[in-house]
Amino acid sequence: MSPFSFLIFDIAPSVIAAGHLHGVKVLGTVIVEWGGGVSDAARLVDEWPVVSLALLSLSKSIGFDGWLMNFESPLSSDRMEKLHFLLKACSTEESKCVWYDSLIEDGQVKWQNALNDTNAKCFDRSHSIFLNYQWTPELLASSAALAKDRSREVFAGIDVWGRGTYGGGGFGTAHAFHVLSNDFLLQSNVLKTFIVIMSLCFLGG
Repeated sequence: MSPFSFLIFDIAPSVIAAGHLHGVKVLGTVIVEWGGGVSDAARLVDEWPVVSLALLSLSKSIGFDGWLMNFESPLSSDRMEKLHFLLKACSTEESKCVWYDSLIEDGQVKWQNALNDTNAKCFDRSHSIFLNYQWTPELLASSAALAKDRSREVFAGIDVWGRGTYGGGGFGTAHAFHVLSNDFLLQSNVLKTFIVIMSLCFLGG
């Protein structure tokens, strides 16, 4: 479970308590988006040794379980290696690092809705990947095949607003649940799916 807002760093103490009460791991969110996010993203990766130590220290001191890394601002191709260093440094036994399917390996923002060759390096340096919500059953199957023995670290979400999500969102959200829980999961038994339902409510701490 990860609280979401449009702050660069976000974690809600109330969510930590509620999640842990029910045995659910709780992640903070690191998000940079377009506009001013371009310079923010560059600074985060340029200073990755300091940033990674700060993120690990923060999760340990407050008591949550790691970070969802959501970079929706482009990076120059030479900075992608620094991003890899940041992800690897934040992936420890004590702190999870989940990469959001946003940047591809050349530094462009291109949501893939799948694990593939363009985002596999970031997945390899993280504990897991959270796919964009415009997946299809075929993309989930190909993601699991590419992940091989790490297929249980490939996560997917549903956007109830629609926006290209499988089933169309709204009352059609049930179609996506059906595919995830019946058509796909029970038949293949290889892809653990983390279902995030986006609502109009933003969580605050």
